[in-house]
Amino acid sequence: DIAASLDQMASRIDAQRLELENAKLNAEKANAAKNYFLHHMSHEIQTPLTALLGFIDLIKETGLNSEASLYLRTMETSASTLSDLINDLLETSRLEAGTVTPVPQAFCLNTIIQSLLDTLLPRARDKGLSLKITCSDDEPIWLDSDPRIFRQILVNLIGNAIQYTEKGTINISIEPVVVADDETDLTITVSDTGIGISEKDIPRIFNRFFRSNDPNVRRQKGAGIGLTTCMSIARLINGSLDVESTLGVGSSFTFRVLVPSSIPEREYDFSALSMQQQESLLILLVEHTPVS
Repeated sequence: DIAASLDQMASRIDAQRLELENAKLNAEKANAAKNYFLHHMSHEIQTPLTALLGFIDLIKETGLNSEASLYLRTMETSASTLSDLINDLLETSRLEAGTVTPVPQAFCLNTIIQSLLDTLLPRARDKGLSLKITCSDDEPIWLDSDPRIFRQILVNLIGNAIQYTEKGTINISIEPVVVADDETDLTITVSDTGIGISEKDIPRIFNRFFRSNDPNVRRQKGAGIGLTTCMSIARLINGSLDVESTLGVGSSFTFRVLVPSSIPEREYDFSALSMQQQESLLILLVEHTPVS
């Protein structure tokens, strides 16, 4: 009787194990199908959306009256928001599928920051915000890593700071510390004077699809995946992302990473990257031209 009971128990355990294995396999197939759908549909939607944004830029140059200009700005804001959401969804699906692999190359951080701020400046100017950039080193910052990761993290952090700030200043602090001949301990902090984050929401701010119930946050567009994506890709290069915030005062997001240093392949003439600020304007951070 004991032997028979043990055999029955073993049979039930085997059946349960097989059931769990089949459930796991089905879940993996469903997840792969979801990622495939997101990846391909994101590309299909992004193509006409990019064309739409391009034509909006062209229409802005045709001398519209004030009412038509207002409608066009609303179209542009909505299309840009949709474009950002699609990009975040696409990146999320790639991260889940494990297809995001850093591709190191030599690049200048100054150039990336300038390019991003040139793109984001109109949003800040429309809201009357000031942008302030400080750096502890006047020399150009050359790194050997994946510039796409740095660009995506910074565009999310700076974009969020502009989105959730109605008045005041966006501060971007850059602190590169050379810890060896071939490594740079880099800290970038983006601070704002916006609505801030409540103490109870801070531990969940990097959770996927998390959206605070604060009415000031709910008024803003977003799906709650941008910061999650930033944290995931920061970890791909052994970086970290932290936040400090006070509700009603503002927030500070800090990106830290120890990254290999690099040197330019050819000589460049750079202006210094030091503290620069103008009300609702941005001074060029870095100009570079090859020196023959």
